[in-house]
Amino acid sequence: CNTKQCKDRLAYGYMQLHQFGNLTEAVNIGHLLSLITNQSSLKDVSGAFTLQKHPHAKDGSMWRRTSQWGCAGSNCASIESGSYDLVKVIDADGNFVQPWYDEFIKYMGDVPLMTWSGWKDEAARAYHRAMLEAAVAKIQSGEWERLMPVLDC
Repeated sequence: CNTKQCKDRLAYGYMQLHQFGNLTEAVNIGHLLSLITNQSSLKDVSGAFTLQKHPHAKDGSMWRRTSQWGCAGSNCASIESGSYDLVKVIDADGNFVQPWYDEFIKYMGDVPLMTWSGWKDEAARAYHRAMLEAAVAKIQSGEWERLMPVLDC
């Protein structure tokens, strides 16, 4: 839906990337193609990802994740390629959402699965926050670039 026409403001949103946690500037998703593929000729690609409530959704159970691409310069990403649908398999109370849960389990087979349910306690959350802040500080200081050759990235 077009955000100007949407009555449900939570039914449509752009997925944005923010380098090193800098929320003042969104990274053009299309620029990641040249980084991932090491092809400088792809630096002029623009991209946009959205998450949209599926037209057949009931209670937020289905979503469309679009991948749209175009030429940078035009600031338009009108070619849709790589989009897919998402379905809710477990609700906020931990109940299985059918038929999606059974279909997911059948598809996954014997693959071990893990779900994220939050931090063990406030101390664990604070510890991981401190680790992340330290990593961001290293990146911002330039120390990360000195580590890159060692990491072979």
